[in-house]
Amino acid sequence: MGLDQYLYHAKPDLFDPFSQGDELGYWRKDWHLQDYISTGNCESRFLDLADVEAILSDLDIIYDDTRDSYIENTKEAFTKAKQFILKGERIIYYADW
Repeated sequence: MGLDQYLYHAKPDLFDPFSQGDELGYWRKDWHLQDYISTGNCESRFLDLADVEAILSDLDIIYDDTRDSYIENTKEAFTKAKQFILKGERIIYYADW
């Protein structure tokens, strides 16, 4: 077992607000990102434009001085997420143990 994290985009659905659309990103045991987003176990969280922009602008803080292999994956996933938000779609971050 371990920490698995997912980033999805989905068009708003009033009947199922946490319906997951297409996967934008996947991380395995990325504690830096999990600590920054601060969600609990098995809690989906909607991310808005401010959240996504904060993550993108704070990549150096999130990953500190490490040369973590996740930094490029994180940048790519959240850059895509920003584009979907600007099109009116929802971004959902989900972590599971």
